[in-house]
Amino acid sequence: DSLALNDLDIQLEAVVRALPEVGVRETRYARVPTIENFETRRRDKGGLGFFLGREEIRQREGAPLSSLLAQAKGVTIVRNRNGRSSLRFARWSSKGQACAPHTWLDGALVKDFEIDDLRASDVEAVELYPNSASAPPEFDTGSRFACGIVVLWTRRPILKSQ
Repeated sequence: DSLALNDLDIQLEAVVRALPEVGVRETRYARVPTIENFETRRRDKGGLGFFLGREEIRQREGAPLSSLLAQAKGVTIVRNRNGRSSLRFARWSSKGQACAPHTWLDGALVKDFEIDDLRASDVEAVELYPNSASAPPEFDTGSRFACGIVVLWTRRPILKSQ
């Protein structure tokens, strides 16, 4: 038995189909975390979070970020084995140990970030929420997070006009 090789040319003809008209009656906006909404969140979530703007940070110039945030209700600053400062909320995991909050940096969720990894002089604003229920929906990670949420916004360089 031997196999025969055959060449085959297939030609397709384009068929255009008209679809019925589609009408959009509602507008929906994606909730993307931005610093432009910081003051709105501060106003709307004031009782549920802790907020520091640039002016408040500037007043304590030179202090590490951890010391600025230690004043927030329910926040504890602990030193880890490496001597780095770690922010923890006064809430415990089911295993009985403090757990690290979710951290957002300039609108992106970051992993393994400690509070003093960023100098206070580089920070424009900070938002702290003790749990996901108190946080705005744009910081929802899809899981109910009991250890809190930290949102950091860095300063942008001032561009001089020419």
